[in-house]
Amino acid sequence: MDGFTYSEDVFSKIVKGQGYRKRDAFHFADLDSAAAPEWWPKVDQSKVTIYWRSDKDTQASEGYSFQEYVWHDTNSNFVYFHKRYWD
Repeated sequence: MDGFTYSEDVFSKIVKGQGYRKRDAFHFADLDSAAAPEWWPKVDQSKVTIYWRSDKDTQASEGYSFQEYVWHDTNSNFVYFHKRYWD
């Protein structure tokens, strides 16, 4: 979990250059975690465009299956990144 201040140019480069794609309405992103810090936002996924990719979308092997999510929160003007692993 991570976040940084939004810049449209940087965000577009990350999304396009790293192979992220828009989450469709049927793909629910599991963004809640008991380990999340207090500042981690609650996300209304019906109002936010979430981009995602998985281990199948990258050439580098990390040895585990994963999904990564990145989105721009217009209320805080922050970009958030969430990655979850499983085997």
